[in-house]
Amino acid sequence: MNWLAVEMKATAHARDQELRALLADLPTPEEYVYLMPDNMVDALLTAERRHSTLFVSRDIAHFLRPFGLVDYCTTALTAFGAAVLRVLVEEGE
Repeated sequence: MNWLAVEMKATAHARDQELRALLADLPTPEEYVYLMPDNMVDALLTAERRHSTLFVSRDIAHFLRPFGLVDYCTTALTAFGAAVLRVLVEEGE
C-alpha cells in the first residue's frame, strides 16, 4: 500500500468515528417525545395523511421546521417527524 492510500484510509476512519460520535448524541424518536413541550406535541398531532405522506398546515410547518420535524421546502413531515408522531400515537393508545 502506498502512503496516499494509507493516509486516505486513516482519514476515512477518522471521519467515520466523528460521524458515529455525532449520531450517538442525537435523540431517538422515543427520547425526543419526552423532550418536546406540549405545544409542539399538539402541533405535530395535527398531521394528516395524504397518499403515503404526512402533512401539516403551513403555519405549523413553519413552527416545527427548525426542530427537524418538517421538510424544508414542503409541509410534509420528515422521516424523523413521522417517527416521532408514530411514538406519540402509540403512547396515546
